[in-house]
Amino acid sequence: MTMTLVLLAGAVLLLTADGVLSANPRSLNGVVQTGGTSSSQPVPDVHVTLFEATTEQPTMLGQATTNASGRFSIRYTRSTSQSIFFVQADVSEGVKFVTVLGPSLPASVTINELTTVAASYSMAQFLRTGVILGNSFGLQLAAGMNDNIVVPATGQSSPVLLSSPNADQTNSLRSTRSLANLLAACVGDPTVTASLFALTTPEGGSPPSNTAQALANLARDPGQNVDGIFALTLLSNLYAPPLVTMPDAWTVTVKINDSGSDDLGFLISGPGNLAFDRRGFTPGSRTTRSKEHHAPVGLIWYLSPTGSRPMVETARLGRH
Repeated sequence: MTMTLVLLAGAVLLLTADGVLSANPRSLNGVVQTGGTSSSQPVPDVHVTLFEATTEQPTMLGQATTNASGRFSIRYTRSTSQSIFFVQADVSEGVKFVTVLGPSLPASVTINELTTVAASYSMAQFLRTGVILGNSFGLQLAAGMNDNIVVPATGQSSPVLLSSPNADQTNSLRSTRSLANLLAACVGDPTVTASLFALTTPEGGSPPSNTAQALANLARDPGQNVDGIFALTLLSNLYAPPLVTMPDAWTVTVKINDSGSDDLGFLISGPGNLAFDRRGFTPGSRTTRSKEHHAPVGLIWYLSPTGSRPMVETARLGRH
């Protein structure tokens, strides 16, 4: 597309081939890397594309090629979306790395194996045809869960996954790193990629077209070929600590136990009457006994779609 620079009233604007004026573009700066919680290597000469997800095929907003240091810069004219943004790096045949950016573009981004695991698992219901597409509200909720798994700017595990009640209190942190090791093995060996595709092909369905879709298939059916997947994860040890034993299934969960109150009497346990409102919040309730007043208390909490610290309300149900 031919673009002509136009000066108007002291402002720099872009005139597109369609004659549409747009604001002076800014740039999304990033790096494509492979491997490592302690060390990583840049991936040069990789094609990177910035997309905006839609209900159909995603809209391409810009492209770039990484330099010798794995770095790239993509110019954009709009930093917010009613849906979400994501970037994709075509690392090698069938090997695609993805980072979900959410509804607002950050200043910088890292694209690596771990961000791809996070993208595939958080976007699993929206990543069925090799690209991310779907309802904008659902996509934004899923992007919030992506941030619970990884930090898009750094490509490292999120503080949520690194701290209690997650960390080594569940399998999820180590599972994401084991799966990242699998993708790292794919980068250097196309036979590993082929094996991954074979192990994540749905029964009666078509093989995945890329590694991100393969992991999304696994997220939707985490009990498939658990042993074969685990064997592939052992081919690389760049992301540590990984799983040391084979899991029952390749599930990745984020555990939340913050009720919104530091009072021991208001901890979340035995939640009931769950529902979802139009914002994606989950009002829930349980009946607990106040230690101070020895009376039943109706505890109502509102959990956000990402599990962040909720609001808590109480209602005195009576004295006995």
